[in-house]
Amino acid sequence: MRWMGVLGVLFVAPIALGCGAPKEAVDTVCSTFLPVDFVGTRFTYEGSASLQLVTPAMVEFTGETTHEGQPAWGVRQTVQRIFEGDELQIVHETAYACGSDGVRLLGGTVTTSLNAPGDLGIEEYSLSESILVLPPDPKNGDAWSSDYAGTGAVPDAPDTDGAAGTRRATVVAVGTRTVDGESRKTITVELEDSSLDVSTYQTYARGIGLVEDDNYTLLGLAQ
Repeated sequence: MRWMGVLGVLFVAPIALGCGAPKEAVDTVCSTFLPVDFVGTRFTYEGSASLQLVTPAMVEFTGETTHEGQPAWGVRQTVQRIFEGDELQIVHETAYACGSDGVRLLGGTVTTSLNAPGDLGIEEYSLSESILVLPPDPKNGDAWSSDYAGTGAVPDAPDTDGAAGTRRATVVAVGTRTVDGESRKTITVELEDSSLDVSTYQTYARGIGLVEDDNYTLLGLAQ
């Protein structure tokens, strides 16, 4: 069984180590709407009922790392949920690249454990052709696409040992959202993938990251 299918993909955002989110927008090398290089940030998320979360999902930006020898930025998602009667802990370590074109997904590792010592399963995936998640400063109507290829349990792709396809993203709406008492600009992105039958949607807040998708909603910052 592919644990990526159990977890799904959270394209980021975080609960706070110490100082909480800044009141001003974070403009980073990576993206104004996905600052994965803003280290020391965590958030909690409420999951949809179908996920049967035991506790809110937690995501944290873990700082500089490497992925297959190249510089990267790390994001860790921790989920505790009930699946087929078992309580599982699922830790998704994801590596992103930051560049002049924005944030790119490189690959990662998903470790699934029972609520007891010992790993139940480890899945690794790596993209030889990375996916552009967000450009540096996306605006309403902007669109971008990526032809991707990879090995392992590639996110959102069919349950095989490798996958290839095309992912297209379009900013379909802009707005504002209050996050812990601060009003933030938001963008909503429609994602289309050649391996999927339907579009999915993600909403990002400036200086924060992901605040809502088809499975998760940001509860707020915690300290």
